[in-house]
Amino acid sequence: MSSATAFHDAGNRKFKDGQFENAKKCYQMALQGYGAGPEADEQRIKSYNNLALMHYKLQEWRECEGACSHVLDLGLGGSGEMKALLRRAMARKELKVSVCV
Repeated sequence: MSSATAFHDAGNRKFKDGQFENAKKCYQMALQGYGAGPEADEQRIKSYNNLALMHYKLQEWRECEGACSHVLDLGLGGSGEMKALLRRAMARKELKVSVCV
């Protein structure tokens, strides 16, 4: 198990315990440890989505929006992108940002 995966898993445990600030730090550490390649990108998406959720729970709307945008910038599609779109919309609602498409 890589250190990035260990940090991600620790973040999951902290989240389940309601320790959102500690979980956020774990996901941030995980993101620093991923290498290159498709598998790493998939893990990166999971960590960014979880980080976005922690920011949302902590009412850090701009940070939530930014973490979601990182997922979308990777452009890999799939369910991870759907989560990012939803969470970014939720954060923007809190920020009262209107977006014309």
